Amino acid sequence: MSRLPDSAPDTTTLDDLIARAADLLPVLEKRATETNTLRKMPDATIADFKDAGFFKAQQPKRCGGYELDFGALVHVSAKLAEACASSAWVASVVASHHWILGMFASEAQDDVWGKDANAIVCSAYAHTSSTAVPAGDGYRLSGTWHYASGIDHADWVIVLAPIAEGGDKPRMTTLLVPRADIAVLDTWHASGLKGTGTNDLKIADAFVPRHRELGFDEANMGRAPGTAVNHAPMYRLPMMGVGSFTTVGPCFGVARGALAAYLAAMQGRMGVLSAEKLAEHAPLQLKIAETAAEIDAAQALIVADLEEINVTGIAGGTLDRMQRVRFKRDVAFAAQLCRRAVDRLVMAMGVPGQKDDHPVQMRARDMNALASHGLMSWEPNALPYGRASFGLEPGNPYF
Repeated sequence: MSRLPDSAPDTTTLDDLIARAADLLPVLEKRATETNTLRKMPDATIADFKDAGFFKAQQPKRCGGYELDFGALVHVSAKLAEACASSAWVASVVASHHWILGMFASEAQDDVWGKDANAIVCSAYAHTSSTAVPAGDGYRLSGTWHYASGIDHADWVIVLAPIAEGGDKPRMTTLLVPRADIAVLDTWHASGLKGTGTNDLKIADAFVPRHRELGFDEANMGRAPGTAVNHAPMYRLPMMGVGSFTTVGPCFGVARGALAAYLAAMQGRMGVLSAEKLAEHAPLQLKIAETAAEIDAAQALIVADLEEINVTGIAGGTLDRMQRVRFKRDVAFAAQLCRRAVDRLVMAMGVPGQKDDHPVQMRARDMNALASHGLMSWEPNALPYGRASFGLEPGNPYF
């Protein structure tokens, strides 16, 4: 069994990470314009995140990580998103790949973190004409992949690839590839989450040794090879069954940031015709109450789900089909609640809220980008729950 060199145990807690995130809010807010202009994270922000340890939240302890409970980054990214949605997205999504890498064989983990416990991993699952052909003790990999958030700062990338092995359908798997084998394509020009650097990438005939493969079945049925060395319950969780929680945290922070920006903008604002303070208007007060309640309800729903997941995992249990489809539903519903909350604020701002640089409008664009993500879009994530409720197959074998 391979093992990284022993190091002093780290006692970082979730509360520590949240406090570090709160300390960075003024800095992230100042860098928000630069982040959007660059269309990727500034190097200084990545350095700050490494220093704060955000990427290590669910990285295995044996590899220099904190191995906190599953979902820790929901709370951390929610705090970060109060200042910058793009920064929060990269923090959460990148850290989620360190959880996934903990499911890979120990040799793959050592390849990444053996010399640098701060190495960054990203992923790209949407692909075009990708192929992985068995070759010796591994695969020859080629293709183009889309939407690799944080790729400009990544040391490694996990890609989804079909492997043709003589059956009727290719077997879907994930492969771990070093940055040296990747060409980054500058394709990310977006209205929301502008600074995430969610570019495309191209790989041309790279060799991937077999120990850098994690099959979908293994990752979704609690049989991942990484569980031989990483014994925390989260490495036995079904990757697709709970993976959407890795994206939802920024929704809460963006919505709370929009609410705070709205309240600040309305302080002292007078009606054009009434010459009265708009804050005195009951209709606006009701909008604020409904908006705040939606955000609180969305976050409470997700926190309850995470508690259920962790309690089940610690007890050595497994998540049944109804739990998995309910979790997918809840993440999408929470995202849509936050989207509606922010949309209400934009409408309540009137004409000033339509300006490109208005803080509420900027957050609305980020919120719409978040809520449109495949893991948070309502219909495809709600439908499996409805089908399963009628006793039908949910339509996806990994639900």
